Amino acid sequence: MPVRTSSAAKPLETADRLAQAFGCLSEQDLVRLKRLAQLRSFGLIALDWQDLLQESIVRVLAGSRHWPADVPLMAFLAQTMRSIANEEWASPARQRMTNESDFGIRTAQSSDSEVTINDIAVEEVDPERLILARNSIAHIETIFKDDAEALAILRGFAQGNSPDEIRQEASLTLTNYESAQKRIRRKIAQHLQK
Repeated sequence: MPVRTSSAAKPLETADRLAQAFGCLSEQDLVRLKRLAQLRSFGLIALDWQDLLQESIVRVLAGSRHWPADVPLMAFLAQTMRSIANEEWASPARQRMTNESDFGIRTAQSSDSEVTINDIAVEEVDPERLILARNSIAHIETIFKDDAEALAILRGFAQGNSPDEIRQEASLTLTNYESAQKRIRRKIAQHLQK
């Protein structure tokens, strides 16, 4: 095992390891990375799948993401892409929701003399995001029009229901629920390849 004399050697060592590991990837591995990036980037505004994959590689090369020696490259890049996508979803631009408690205001059941959240609510709707959302929903419903279980799961997630609530509302067994989730992942992956 080489002895590190300074932290400056680390990015170079990682770059060499990354270059060697990429050289060992098969065509099938590269297709899998592309699919993973497409799945993780679905619905993101600032990143497409190429940007997401590139950003994960850049972070490894820059040393901002440490690649443990015992973790396979595919698994590490998949986790890195997931982390970057989660950062994008959690970015301040996406967090425009405000709770009533943030204002110290009572709810609509308050007395008439008190201000309610509905009195001060300002709805910021980005037309581009609204169109994207409507088109995405229409496309998803078209993809799963012949799969009632998958649609029930997707609608449940859209409403913020837990898996148990979805299973109960759709009368799904655990096996049916898990099978439908696999069908959802496969169909979305197939449509992203087109």
